[in-house]
Amino acid sequence: MSDRLMKAEALFEQGRWQQALETFQEHLSEYPEDAHAYTMAARCLIHLKHFGKASDYVERAISVSPDFSYGYYIQAFICYLRNLDQDARRAIDTALELSPTNPDYHVMLARLHAKKAEWSAAADSADTALGFEPTHPDAMVVKAGALIKLRKYDEARTALNFVLEQDPEDEEALVELGNLHLYLGDWEEAVATFQQALEINPESENARAGFMGALRTRYPLYGLILRYFMWMNRFSKKYQQIMQYGLSLLMRFMGVIRREYPALAPFLGVILFFWKIFAYLSWTIRAGTTLLLRLNKFGRRLVNQEEVIESNIVGVLWGAALGCWLYHNLFDPFTIFCRLGMVVFMSLPVLVGGAFSSVDYGWPKYASRAILAFMSFCGIVGLFLYTYGYREGLTLIQIYAYGFGIAVPVLAYLEGVEPERE
Repeated sequence: MSDRLMKAEALFEQGRWQQALETFQEHLSEYPEDAHAYTMAARCLIHLKHFGKASDYVERAISVSPDFSYGYYIQAFICYLRNLDQDARRAIDTALELSPTNPDYHVMLARLHAKKAEWSAAADSADTALGFEPTHPDAMVVKAGALIKLRKYDEARTALNFVLEQDPEDEEALVELGNLHLYLGDWEEAVATFQQALEINPESENARAGFMGALRTRYPLYGLILRYFMWMNRFSKKYQQIMQYGLSLLMRFMGVIRREYPALAPFLGVILFFWKIFAYLSWTIRAGTTLLLRLNKFGRRLVNQEEVIESNIVGVLWGAALGCWLYHNLFDPFTIFCRLGMVVFMSLPVLVGGAFSSVDYGWPKYASRAILAFMSFCGIVGLFLYTYGYREGLTLIQIYAYGFGIAVPVLAYLEGVEPERE
């Protein structure tokens, strides 16, 4: 091993990714056939979030050494991060063909199964890894995550406790333990566990999101909505969308039955009333609780920019709706602006919640924000124009009314899309 390569690996162990990358590149200029150095350079680029460039380095490693199983493993990991799941599966299958007893490779396969909500297959792959290395921490954590989704909570707790006994600062294990507490309804235990994970790694997005979710359970109704979300998370994105669309169609069908059969109207009316409240909260409660969390000393520090923007918009819209309601009831009940404004300002937060639920990168983000901008323009500008007697205002209000029913399912679809990362 050259001195430069030793220096590069030392820098990598210290977490100095850019310096390590530059040193690996210097080494590769002298030893262009070193497949190991290419994969290490790729790992540096992964930490720097340059996934496309990392893929290029791994491909060079594989071209230099086609039988280098570790190169295929890193390629699978990069594809996993870039949401190229089929490419990731092909790469890890090749790695396993070349080295079938490597537990890390089986853990990678387990992660791919978990990403597709194939929980039994994920647990089986993790078990295979544990067969080769019985105390492999990553295998035990991934298996525990799958067991939680399979409702085998005691087995999951045993696995996580074992990992944390060996390494109390295993952030991934702490996050899964926090998730376990959430599934069991142990909200305060979840808060403490996620907080511990954040103390170990303040940059962990999974720990931050878990901590925020656990804090939100302190507010009324959020626990109910969270249980619904956790139940849905047992399924793949595809099946989540199918169930959401199915429930929406079922409610519409019940509305038709209610109109056609007056005898059933009281019973179905109650169901539809509570369904509408639940559906509204499922889109807006995150922003509402974020507004409250910004008053919390812990939550204030952890709310990210996207959550601040979303909660600001929703807060302004709810404030406008409240203002319209007060003016309508206290001063002039016939004001067109207030009567329509209550509807527009109360319905727009649903679209805001949908737009900010999509991934924060790639075309789904821009598509969802474009839908929100267009619908906001139609609703708000149409409201003002109609109030002042312009015919175009009525047209915009009609577009908003008809478009709302289209925008909601489209935003629900975009929420489940994970485009390729560059």
